[in-house]
Parts: sequence; structure tokens; C-alpha cells
Amino acid sequence: MVAARLRAPSVLDRVLTDLEPDAVERLAPDRARCSIGGHRCGVVATVRSKMLLTLVTTSVTVDGAAGIATSEVRLAHRGQLRRGSLTARVRRGGDDAHAMADRVASNDGIQRACQHLDFTRFWLHVPTPGAPWRATVALMGGSYVATRVPPSGRYISLDAEQRRALADLVGALHVALATP
Repeated sequence: MVAARLRAPSVLDRVLTDLEPDAVERLAPDRARCSIGGHRCGVVATVRSKMLLTLVTTSVTVDGAAGIATSEVRLAHRGQLRRGSLTARVRRGGDDAHAMADRVASNDGIQRACQHLDFTRFWLHVPTPGAPWRATVALMGGSYVATRVPPSGRYISLDAEQRRALADLVGALHVALATP
């Protein structure tokens, strides 16, 4: 019963309402492009099911200027009980990827924004040398969780603090990763 109401388009509509973007362009039922803090972003809602649990998660992607080299950098909060500073781990790439990771991890604007932003995954990706970088943030807010036993569902909204933190992060990424 709950699963019948659980669809990516309806969750995407709620997320876009929560984000209060300047402009919205629907690309597909589960995808949209919008403007957050004056920067173009993509918003994607993804449905995943596991046994008795169905989860719709939302990811925000930000594209930037040309990257230096092929790289993949994962970012995460330090600390288990309390949120600590942001740490960057290079998953693929050489010295240029490490320089990009250091630039992002040491940027005060990114650190401040991430202290207030609840996310499950955050990574930077440059697929080929000279290609634009892409940052993807999988948000905890903007998700819908449904269980079959007992049948229930709950939307986790993006509040004003999360919205401001996301806008600050998008702006800080563009500043930190601007080509020198």
C-alpha cells in the first residue's frame, strides 16, 4: 500500500519545493536541473528496495570548470559521535588528484557548509583529463523511507539550515575548484 505511493517523481517534487530554487527545468520524472545560489545543479531521485524497506534518496550534482587530471575523491566527516572536520580521500588519480583533495579539504567555506549539511556520500569526479569536474552529494534530507511491516512511510524534508548549507557548499566548491 505504501509502496504504491512511493515514486521518485513525487519525492523529487517535494525536494524541489524544499530547495526553493531560482529556476527549475524537469528533464525526466526522476531528474531535474535547477539553480541553487546562482549555480546550475542537477537533482536526481533514486528508488532502492531491500526486502521490506524501500528508500528514495536524493542526490545533487554540481558541474564545474575543466579539471586538471583524471581523479575521484571521496569526502566524509571525521568523527563517529560528533561531526568533525571534512576529510578527503583520493580513490583514483595522481598528484593532481591529491592537490584537488587538499584544496577541497582545506577550504574554510566547504568545511563550514559541510558542518551543517547532512549527507551520506560526497564525491568529486573528473572522468578524463581536461573534462569538467562533477561534485555529487547524496543528501539525508529529501529522502523517503517506507516499510512494509508495519506499513508506514516518512519523508525527511530539507529544512532551511540544510538548504542554506547546500547553497553555501555549491558556491564554495566553485571558489575552491576554480582553475588557477
